[in-house]
Amino acid sequence: MNELEAARYEEQGKILELLVEIQRTSAPIELSIGWAGDGTVRQGVLIKSAPPVVTQKLVEAGYSLDITTQGVLVYRI
Repeated sequence: MNELEAARYEEQGKILELLVEIQRTSAPIELSIGWAGDGTVRQGVLIKSAPPVVTQKLVEAGYSLDITTQGVLVYRI
């Protein structure tokens, strides 16, 4: 694993920790860690279903959100 992959995994762990913290006081969050799209397997945290407070908290924490056909992709630039 190179440094870039290690940084991605670390950031995904931080996203998951934040989602667990948010879910303690909100409705359940349905997500996928990795997904297949356009014939390619992709890495990342993809939210499939969540209450609105999740997007608010993620943006406040500095994450970017992209809406895709599979769900909402969470990442940090």
